[in-house]
Amino acid sequence: MSHTPGPWTIDPNEDYPLAVIRVDEDNDGIGVCEIGTEYQPTRADATPEQFANARLIAAAPEMLEALERVSNAFQRGRYPELQGVACDVFEAIRKAKGE
Repeated sequence: MSHTPGPWTIDPNEDYPLAVIRVDEDNDGIGVCEIGTEYQPTRADATPEQFANARLIAAAPEMLEALERVSNAFQRGRYPELQGVACDVFEAIRKAKGE
């Protein structure tokens, strides 16, 4: 794997810029990306579109995992397996949309 492993979440710290992080075993936030510009010093300055982008980015590991499972099921011709994967796909979509 060449990316930071998930799960990713939006950093809840309101005193910093809007960021996507991964929380490790020690409950420390590992930065994945920062959303915004140097003119947005805190997340209170972030736009609704930037929050939507952050949600989409935070959902990326789950979406990749679900798509890999769908791809594997298709490649093996295991179509009934796709029903189980559908729940993961729907959950990843909901996370990306902030629902």
